[in-house]
Amino acid sequence: MDFNGLADPYVKLHLLPGACKANKLKTKTIRNSLNPVWNERLTYVGITEEDMHRKTLSLLQSASLRGKLREGGCTKLGHLMKKTATAVEA
Repeated sequence: MDFNGLADPYVKLHLLPGACKANKLKTKTIRNSLNPVWNERLTYVGITEEDMHRKTLSLLQSASLRGKLREGGCTKLGHLMKKTATAVEA
């Protein structure tokens, strides 16, 4: 949390294994919120059906922290790993 008791949360998505930039996406940052809601569609381009069976989707919820104690810092709020072959659009 910031000095004002709020946070600036966002979610990072990574397709694993793979460290290239094409395997990473990030939602917009919701400013000054402790209860963020993301209504976004993030799309990986160039992912084949074979990739869907080999990769794992990692979701990491974090928050940017501004203020005197953690200037420019970031804290991990949650983490989820899901096999992509079983991930479906809700």
